[in-house]
Amino acid sequence: MANAFTDTTAFALQIEKALDAQVRWALRAQPIFRPLIDFRPGILTNPGQPVKLLIEPFLALQKSALPETSDPDTVALGAPTVVNVSPTERGASVVTTLRLEDLAYTDVAMQRARLVGTNMIDSVDDLVKDVYDTGTNISTIQAGVEKLPASGSTGTAVASIAAGDKITGDFIAHNVAVMRTRLAMPKEADGSYAAVVHPNVSVDIQREAITNASFVYVHANGGDLSAIYNGEVGKWLGVRFVESPKVNKAASGAAGASVYTTYLLGREAVVEHVVREPHIVVGNFGRDSFPGAAAADEDQRDSAVVTELSERGGFGRPSLPPPGLSGRPHSSTEFSLSCTRGCCASPREHYRSLTTTVGLDTAVQNTAMARLDKYEDATRQGIQPRTTGARDIDAAVRISDVTGVAFRGDQL
Repeated sequence: MANAFTDTTAFALQIEKALDAQVRWALRAQPIFRPLIDFRPGILTNPGQPVKLLIEPFLALQKSALPETSDPDTVALGAPTVVNVSPTERGASVVTTLRLEDLAYTDVAMQRARLVGTNMIDSVDDLVKDVYDTGTNISTIQAGVEKLPASGSTGTAVASIAAGDKITGDFIAHNVAVMRTRLAMPKEADGSYAAVVHPNVSVDIQREAITNASFVYVHANGGDLSAIYNGEVGKWLGVRFVESPKVNKAASGAAGASVYTTYLLGREAVVEHVVREPHIVVGNFGRDSFPGAAAADEDQRDSAVVTELSERGGFGRPSLPPPGLSGRPHSSTEFSLSCTRGCCASPREHYRSLTTTVGLDTAVQNTAMARLDKYEDATRQGIQPRTTGARDIDAAVRISDVTGVAFRGDQL
């Protein structure tokens, strides 16, 4: 007698597609431009805008010998150069519906916190890059000829840059000489400047035709092969090179050649003034805050994750603050954190005494105690949720994980 089998066709209703509940993220370049800012205004006389920065010139050198019977002539102080820094404000918000959060098989709250947080960081970094791109001290190689600011002919004719006009060791050294001639302060303590280059430009540096001054020749004959093996420029000719695909790619050069901007920086290349740090706000944003919402959306979420770059500082050139964290209060029916009687070391102890007094149902008590355990575990990590509500605790922990900075709901 033949064997009888029960196969997937017979039990088709019991088989469903499997989904990965762990969300994967698209690739993104790490922020590079804002971390290079090293100057911010010091003590301000008062809040206001714009912030005025003064650069005082030095007195002219006095080298003439003084007669025995005469005092030196008085000289006037030079007029300072004024740099104005005007604050700007930017931001974005995300609102999810209650229906989405209840029915989605992925962690929607974590996703929106991660996406809004990275959007804030990347947007701020790109705004700083835009300021670097407004610089007028531009050097290029056009048809094999170096165009340097010191020569009085800056390289602004991008359309004249041909595919063969690649960066060279000589070009780097000549630009470093211009920086030093103009008294630009080095970026690093060892006297090096900083440069952000596109990976394609880094290849051009490393693969320059072999000469006595080329990258490969100097490293190979100097016994330092690590840079060659690692495919990393590192420190070269007085410049510390860092690669990033975020550099500006200009309009095509001659015959469609790709032209990338390399940023060569000393100290105080850009000034940043911060009025309020960019931060993530987790709060009550009802329909009144979003007048475009339809009246039929009764399940609209009353809690949103918002990037609020409010009253944020301006550039003086620009001003862009770092991704800090703060929050905004929102209504909650959860248990209070504070013990107004001053009788308990922690809200958990006080709640335990209250539940014993009023005789709450054991299941309800255990749920509340588990929630307070989560709250205390978060606070031990330096995280301060807005309330002991499960939603607030989870949101505070997720935001801290995404941004790398402990969320502090008590500093709003």
